Amino acid sequence: MTNKLAFFGEHPVFRNLSEEQLRALCRIVREYSFDDTSVIAYQRDVADRMVIVINGRLYSRQVDQHGRVREAHTRGYTANQYFGADWLFTPGTYPATVTGSEPGHIFIISNDDFLQFLRDYPEAIEALEPEFDANGEYIDGLPMYAWEQASKLSFVERREKIGIIRLLPDEIVEYYARRSIWYLFVRVFYPLLAMIIIPLLVLYFSPSDLQGSSILFEIGLVLPVLIFGSMIIFRILDWTNDYFVITNKHISNREFDLRTFRTELNKVPIEQIQSVEVVKPTLTSNIFDIGTVRITTAAMVGMMQFDNIDNPIEVKETLERLQRHVRDFDVALSQTKMRQSVEEHFKVGLGYEVVPSDEDEEENLPEVVRFSLWKRIGDLFDWREVEGTTITYRKNYLILFLDILGPSLVYLLLFAILIGVTYSGIMSFWATLASLALFFGFNTFWFVWMFEDWRNDIFQLTDRYVIDIDRKPFGFGESRKQALLSNIQNISAERPGFWATLFNYGDVNIDTAGSDSDITFERVPSPSQILSEIFDRLDGVRQDQRRRDGAERREEYALLLDVYKQEIEQGRIPQRTPRNEEEL
Repeated sequence: MTNKLAFFGEHPVFRNLSEEQLRALCRIVREYSFDDTSVIAYQRDVADRMVIVINGRLYSRQVDQHGRVREAHTRGYTANQYFGADWLFTPGTYPATVTGSEPGHIFIISNDDFLQFLRDYPEAIEALEPEFDANGEYIDGLPMYAWEQASKLSFVERREKIGIIRLLPDEIVEYYARRSIWYLFVRVFYPLLAMIIIPLLVLYFSPSDLQGSSILFEIGLVLPVLIFGSMIIFRILDWTNDYFVITNKHISNREFDLRTFRTELNKVPIEQIQSVEVVKPTLTSNIFDIGTVRITTAAMVGMMQFDNIDNPIEVKETLERLQRHVRDFDVALSQTKMRQSVEEHFKVGLGYEVVPSDEDEEENLPEVVRFSLWKRIGDLFDWREVEGTTITYRKNYLILFLDILGPSLVYLLLFAILIGVTYSGIMSFWATLASLALFFGFNTFWFVWMFEDWRNDIFQLTDRYVIDIDRKPFGFGESRKQALLSNIQNISAERPGFWATLFNYGDVNIDTAGSDSDITFERVPSPSQILSEIFDRLDGVRQDQRRRDGAERREEYALLLDVYKQEIEQGRIPQRTPRNEEEL
């Protein structure tokens, strides 16, 4: 058993981590032993972990489709050497088969565990940044190919969202752009020209005796500047708030209409892209390399457009690269699952064994639950609650404010009457309070009713369903609408109007396979965050569905191979191809 803390404290990739971070890292690392017959990784299988050699020797070898060994990926790994640092951030496929050459031990860090480690200790990423000496030689930290992937992660860049497009923790931003600056130039050129020329014309054609003394002259100078200047500012703001984002998981298009303060956000998974087309319709667009990318998708949104952007070929190449990665990863995942099914059926082990370790184990002390009045009050007003796998959302606080505004004003009126009557001497304080008690009671009932009505209108996201519940206070009725996550075809978010934009609330529209089962999360805070969380659950559901669909089929294939092997061993399967002359 290896001392993990001492090992990683000296390893060049991790030695700049603090002691607390190293201890947290050690808790997610698993140690394995291998021999010279062990297979650590198979070529073209899913690669989602980093492997570090403690002692012994590993050997990697790549074979092409003709069975020839490729020298490019043939090498050995000895103590402290590693592979797969980039797979800690974005899974890929093994380019070669890695086997044991001399018995020894390895550490394995999985992609999911390491990303969670970075989310728990975001400052650790700074300690993983590669360092070089004066000659440009690598000293420590992540290798550059892994750092390039790490630096794209949303929580590594300290930006969990781009504008209102909220990113998932493990999303990598591959492309981000607004419309071309030349597009903006064309939009503001004529207003800018008018703002300059019209005052000059007024100045030139106005009689000299009117200049400086006539109100009409001053209006002629100032009004064009105000009108066309406002138009320029309007168009710049409109240009600034429209953008396109491509991540390793989704494509997003955000459109903001400044005239109505309406924001619309469409998001589509990469795997639903069907075709990508680049259009440069004019000579000018070809000269300035401006064009439109039309993306046909399988989602209900249909076609998404990245219009009037610089270098549209970059978008096409990025999407095609991501599509290839998705296809290759799906093939690798199928191969990995098939291999696991066969190995499970024939009771074949991993080829390397876990080394038990009690290092850094924490005592399982019972959690002390302390009563907190402020927490209880906060829970009453919380718009987002997480309980197990269920996330519950409520409407924006502005909606609550408008709902309870009426009874709150009545409270102020009743208190004003109470104080006024008491100080005027007409009635005593207690007599006045008793007279108004009925009104206070009715108003309190109204206040509680409106508050409970807000609190009971909830939207829920589980690991299987999206649910819209409209429940009347005190059990006076309930309507419930739900849809399976697997039936979702498209999700979009919008902030309809000035107040929605100012207070960051809006609607999340969920289109499902049935036209009558579409669900809308209305007037919820941070609709982009809810959109991302639904997509996160949806991705998980689709992965689970693929696993379930393939598990039974893979078991049948494994059983078929078992039966075939038995038939071969018993010599019951005849020759299927003609023998050559020498055998005859």
